[in-house]
Amino acid sequence: MFTFFNRRIQARGATAVEAALTLPIFLGFVLILLDLGGYFFSYCVLSYAAHSAVQEASKLELEEKTDPTSCAKSAEFTQKCKNFRKRVLEVLSTADDIADLVSSTGGNGRVIRRQFQHFSAVGQVLTIPGEQASSVIAGAALLRPGEQATASDGTILTHVTRPFEAWPEADSVDNWSTRMAQDPLQVSIQATYQPLTPLFERVPINITALAFRKTANFARPPRYYTPSGGGSAALTPSPTPDPATLPTATATATPLPVGWCDCCHASPPCNDIKCFTCFGRTACASGSFCGT
Repeated sequence: MFTFFNRRIQARGATAVEAALTLPIFLGFVLILLDLGGYFFSYCVLSYAAHSAVQEASKLELEEKTDPTSCAKSAEFTQKCKNFRKRVLEVLSTADDIADLVSSTGGNGRVIRRQFQHFSAVGQVLTIPGEQASSVIAGAALLRPGEQATASDGTILTHVTRPFEAWPEADSVDNWSTRMAQDPLQVSIQATYQPLTPLFERVPINITALAFRKTANFARPPRYYTPSGGGSAALTPSPTPDPATLPTATATATPLPVGWCDCCHASPPCNDIKCFTCFGRTACASGSFCGT
């Protein structure tokens, strides 16, 4: 009888020892899995925030010359500089609104983002007449080619494809349209993730999203034909000719009215959306009008 009870006590003691040895290892694996999931979830959300912001920036007019001379040239140019700063704030607000779902810019929280100060570098100071401070501080950085921003810890964030360069001046040949055609806009988010696993230090999360702004492809006006009597009227595309009635190779091509798209000589061809009245045409006979 006593031997039976002794064996049960010994079995219970062995189970307790095994649990004491394996439980910390099991909990460690659970914490590591939670940390991996939390880190990659935060990374995905912050990456989405940066890409959403830079896509929005690529659709906004950011080519304004913002040097002090340009902003103070007249009331019209001052308003343009104000509108530019407003657009920058809109882009950064988009990034902050999404990033705030998983992070914060304060000192508390598992995921903490750095704040960036814009328009404070030498040669890149946004000075708007009648306003004391025109710098912008946010939890993300929006950089045009050649710009830089200062992080909350004092580090300098520069553009990844175009190093620091002063803003184009008022009367210089250099302009933002040329720069943005060569280099993309940039939105960067930098954060740190604090793991649940003890003894692990904060892990950095660095996101950089780029998007080109092809200013020449935006707001291209349609082509119009101006009658001799004055006024303006939109062109109506000519009907597609019957192949049986097409002129022979010796026929003389009829001159095109002003405003029509000559798809035989157009550059780019008529199937390009920039040729307004000839959109959808992939080929044409020599000297013929563009059809639908």
